Amino acid sequence: MVGDFGFGEPAVVAAILHDTLEDTTLERGIIRDRFGARVLAIVEDVTEPRRTVPWRRRKESYIARLRQSPGDDARAVASADKIHNLSSMVVGFDTEGAKFADVFSAGLEDMVWYQRQVHEMLSEAWTHPILDEHGRQLDQFLTVTRDAR
Repeated sequence: MVGDFGFGEPAVVAAILHDTLEDTTLERGIIRDRFGARVLAIVEDVTEPRRTVPWRRRKESYIARLRQSPGDDARAVASADKIHNLSSMVVGFDTEGAKFADVFSAGLEDMVWYQRQVHEMLSEAWTHPILDEHGRQLDQFLTVTRDAR
């Protein structure tokens, strides 16, 4: 998706690898050696702390790190990830209704808070068509979950 929105190879590769550091035991050095320091930096900027950290603190840390990212590639990877997540959640709510919210360990209200915070933070100082799509997906998510909240 990031390539479709005009971002280059480092962002595309980082988008593929974006959850690698938080979901696997793969070491940072392997990503750097195989894909370069730029890809590793993008992946690090969109990586949450390990799940041993409480949910809210992980999300706040993610937002803070992304806010400090020096380039637009990490913002694009984050937006693409959220677009995918939001569209998947919309489908889940459309097909399963409010019981779909049961899959969220943090609860629906916290998911709404998080998704809004990420989009708002990205919108503070950045404009791009991928962020526009992110906003459309967020609006759809808020619409389909309104009655469940």
